[in-house]
Amino acid sequence: GTVVRVGNVKPLVTRLAFKCVVCEGIQTLILQDGKYTIPTKCLSDECRSRTFVPLRGSKMTETTDWQSVRLQEIAGDEFREAGKIPRTVECEMTGDLVDSCIPGDTVTIAAIVKATGSEEHRGRSNKDKCMFLLYLDAVSVCNSKFSDENSGKENEFSAKELHAIQEIHRDVDTFKLVVGSLCPTIYGQEIVKAGLMLGLFGGKTKHVDDKNGVPVRGDPHVQVVGDPGLGKSQMLQAAANVAPRGVYVCGNTSTTSGLTVTLTRDGSNGAE
Repeated sequence: GTVVRVGNVKPLVTRLAFKCVVCEGIQTLILQDGKYTIPTKCLSDECRSRTFVPLRGSKMTETTDWQSVRLQEIAGDEFREAGKIPRTVECEMTGDLVDSCIPGDTVTIAAIVKATGSEEHRGRSNKDKCMFLLYLDAVSVCNSKFSDENSGKENEFSAKELHAIQEIHRDVDTFKLVVGSLCPTIYGQEIVKAGLMLGLFGGKTKHVDDKNGVPVRGDPHVQVVGDPGLGKSQMLQAAANVAPRGVYVCGNTSTTSGLTVTLTRDGSNGAE
């Protein structure tokens, strides 16, 4: 899938030391799946205390790096035609797997599917306690950006493709050929196609010549307005197919506020 959100790296306690309040005996307890548990009884036969204090700074306490990543499935042509929104799933990484990807990377993850309690409906009713959320416990991560096989396929051209690239290079009006290659099923509309191609190519970030040096973004926004039946959606779908990380979202399945901005609360850290 495609990485859409990467959380901060946090220490996860895997083994925690506890000290008995009465006899001050120390024992360690393994915490499974990050769930906090306390000992049920003291290790000493003479002590019957069940009150313990966690020793987070003890040498017997063990921690590991932990990071939460949200993955989005790669939408195929059937999703673009139906206007469906790609599904997402949370993935937890530990150890050396943290910081192995950034938002926008396409990764292949081998993981274990686990279930946790739903934090969105917690405490509302007894029926909500039966609701669970599925997440992935990552075992290995293969990033396509660092894959040698994937990079070799992208940089490998056939003799026919190299000959076509040379012919395009000799062409005097190359931009006209590029514009005509976008969505050839729609006749005409050269101005609209040229605007979409310029939006795909992007621009260069500029800086204002003053003491503050405010940067001016180089990637433009493109707004297509026209009567129904002129092929606006087909040209936008063609532009999304050309872009390596293009995602086509139809306005029929989105609300007015969903197309602009949406405020949600993150269940892992409670941030907005």
